[in-house]
Amino acid sequence: MKRLLTSLIYLYPRVWRERYSQEFAALLEDTGAGWRQIPDILTEALQMRIATLNLRLIGLFALFGLAIATIASFRIPDKFVSVAVVKLLPVADGDDATARREMVELTRGVTSQSSLVRLFNDLSVDLYKDERRRYPLGMIIEDMKSHDLSVNTRPDGLTLVTYRGTSPAEAQTVVRLMVDRLREDHGHRHSFPPGLRNAPHLPASRLDVVNAPSFDNAPIYPNRPVIALVGIFLGIGAAFAFVLIRKAPGFWFRGALTLIGLALLSRFLPFPSESRSVVVFDSPATARSVRVEVEKSLQPGVTLTPDPRATGLKILARHSDRILAQRLGVDTIRQLEDAVRARQAYSQTTWAEVLDGPSFPVLSIADIWQGRTIYTALALVLVSGSLLLVDRRRRREVQPA
Repeated sequence: MKRLLTSLIYLYPRVWRERYSQEFAALLEDTGAGWRQIPDILTEALQMRIATLNLRLIGLFALFGLAIATIASFRIPDKFVSVAVVKLLPVADGDDATARREMVELTRGVTSQSSLVRLFNDLSVDLYKDERRRYPLGMIIEDMKSHDLSVNTRPDGLTLVTYRGTSPAEAQTVVRLMVDRLREDHGHRHSFPPGLRNAPHLPASRLDVVNAPSFDNAPIYPNRPVIALVGIFLGIGAAFAFVLIRKAPGFWFRGALTLIGLALLSRFLPFPSESRSVVVFDSPATARSVRVEVEKSLQPGVTLTPDPRATGLKILARHSDRILAQRLGVDTIRQLEDAVRARQAYSQTTWAEVLDGPSFPVLSIADIWQGRTIYTALALVLVSGSLLLVDRRRRREVQPA
């Protein structure tokens, strides 16, 4: 306990420690202080730290952060949301559980990469116009599914189709086309007799649009008050960083130069590229058994992951060469198809479908964080150098002639 109480002295400001640390340690030893005095010591240390802070500097940085965050929030484009609700209703020999499973398969099909590529071609509006000039369509579609597009089936059987667009008309158009795709795919699944489609016979059902695509003029993003509040906290953090930079400039410069060196050196290291693909099966049992069988002979760098719906497998193939990464994905799909063909010899209802083919990795894993690391290090060098120059100039003005 004595060692712990003595170590708490380092929480006080340095100027106070240089003058009173020995007397304070002797006082703790003479009074026999224990764990009950720890909250009092912490409170007093915090009060002294706050009293020695430059509140004018903190306020200036907080206002500066608020101004930057406010300006940046108005440069962020507004996002408008449109929502539609659909439900698959069983008729005749169908039941609710079968209808929910069929709806899950429908949503998986309309959100596949191949289906969304056709969606981009059918749209009258030009989605992601600036992004399509700089990035391949496959990366844009993955980002679209992660942030803007959502097709989810709830436990009660209702399916929500949601999209966030740059205008109310754009959001409503995308949701309406997604609902039309659900109707079209549902019609195709029931228009072919058994034997002409590599899927088991489905009971009759009807796709009902509970709520049509909405049209809302009020943007849901960005939340400018929250962004402004974040800017204030970042400004306060920058004030503390300024104090640390002024006290230990060499540490900051060495850290920034180390980050730049590591980022440049990483370009010569064999970081892998990723190729992704998705294969769906007729049932979770088929997906599980095929996965267990194929995993015994998987090539290095390939992983199989069951999707949340348990009827499909996500294939992730990694290799230092982009072409070979895609090739690994193709070979893995062939292994899965061979395993399914072996099961079809004694089960006519077993089938597999390649929902998303192996993608060609345009960027490696290192390409994404290399640029961010270099930019962060350069910003650290520039900010540190600027703050140190301003501080040195201020000190020269204060010194007597």
